[in-house]
Amino acid sequence: MVLPVETAKRALHAAREVAARLEISLKVIDLREPFKELVLAPFLSAYRQGKTPNPCVVCNLKIKFGALLDEALNLGAGRVATGHYARLREDETGKPWLTRGKDRDKDQSYFLYRVREESLRRLLFPLGGLTRDETLARVEAAGLSKVVLPTSQDLCFLGRGSLGEFLRAHLPPELFSQGPIIDLKGNIIGTHDGVLNYTVGQRRGINVPAREPYYVLRVEPEANRLVVGSKKDLLASGFLVDEVVWREEKSPDEAVGVEVKIRYAAARVAASLKTRGQSLEVKTERPVDAVTPGQAAVFYESDRVLGGGVIRCALP
Repeated sequence: MVLPVETAKRALHAAREVAARLEISLKVIDLREPFKELVLAPFLSAYRQGKTPNPCVVCNLKIKFGALLDEALNLGAGRVATGHYARLREDETGKPWLTRGKDRDKDQSYFLYRVREESLRRLLFPLGGLTRDETLARVEAAGLSKVVLPTSQDLCFLGRGSLGEFLRAHLPPELFSQGPIIDLKGNIIGTHDGVLNYTVGQRRGINVPAREPYYVLRVEPEANRLVVGSKKDLLASGFLVDEVVWREEKSPDEAVGVEVKIRYAAARVAASLKTRGQSLEVKTERPVDAVTPGQAAVFYESDRVLGGGVIRCALP
């Protein structure tokens, strides 16, 4: 991770204390440069296009279970264990499948859908069969409760700053200049203070008086324009997904009993899938709201992760 200096110092201090107490060796590997190139650069590029990317998905694929896993294997490690709340199960052929963790509130399988099969064979998720409370009880029993850092709830590279501050520091100032807010009929109804201050589904900060509150429907950086509408205008019958990862032998068109999750905190929704060239058309059993381009859509069959992709756009 590219952590702010003070956060990185605390994390390194905690790791050294834990290693000392458990009497295990600690090797620090500096992956700041690949993180900048492989995670931060695409993250910023997506925002420039008006998308809301999920850098954790990319980090898991290319840094934690890409570059870091390679380093560990080069050092002679047979397996790599992490603190993700997810589980791995093998089918009768020996193929590893990513499945949801025991703690449904902390389950992180959503962020891991892109991790390659060959990497999954090298991984261990010891917390996957535990709840968060059970994990904390073990930390306490081991005498490590004053050493272990609290669980991060934000993007690791933000530190104490906000996402808006981070974007302003790394993107052109014109993306934060004022521009028109329009409704679905194309009428200019207000002025925004920078399109990158908004994301699909957002209600606060629009500041346009109306009988019903407005919500962000689209972010259009090229036109420096924000498109807004009512709550019902956020509803979609489905969406298109690009960069599809699919782990089943049968095609998505043949998949049955599939559920999809369009945000980490969102509930899963039953869906039907249809291939469209290199993309996937997803039709949900009930309308879903705030389908956000750039976010991950992850497909499940019961607890098993079938695959996922990056949302391109909502379907009416």
